[in-house]
Amino acid sequence: MNHDIVPAMPKDVEHLLELMQEYYAHDGLAFDPERAKAAVLELLRNSQYGQVWTVAVGDGVIAGYMVLTFGYSLEYHGRDAFVDELYFRPQFRRQGLGGAALAFAADYCKRHQIHSLHLAVEHDNQAARAFYPTQDFVSRGQTLFTRLT
Repeated sequence: MNHDIVPAMPKDVEHLLELMQEYYAHDGLAFDPERAKAAVLELLRNSQYGQVWTVAVGDGVIAGYMVLTFGYSLEYHGRDAFVDELYFRPQFRRQGLGGAALAFAADYCKRHQIHSLHLAVEHDNQAARAFYPTQDFVSRGQTLFTRLT
């Protein structure tokens, strides 16, 4: 499918929030619009934290978005990145856009000396669990634990 992956800008926040709300509902995650807006704006204003892109198809219809955040890992020998969010509206799934977005992210990482690219998948999301290995992601048998502070 013909597509454009473009950096999101602060003017895109309301559209991103709409997509985020759809994504969070899909994954059964709590969505707080005010906190989400503050977090997105912080990320858009501070590129050292990461990048946000929208994926448009056809004549500019936004099909989805991707968020890449940056870190540093001794295990992975330096800078690493995390696909924090990747979401496409249902009518745009299974058309190659997810693979294109992940290839774009991998290329971005190579160009910016980022040595590894991670992502997490909900345990019950069988479609994603089947898809990511086709994109050269490997499960390392680890479980991600989180503590909110």
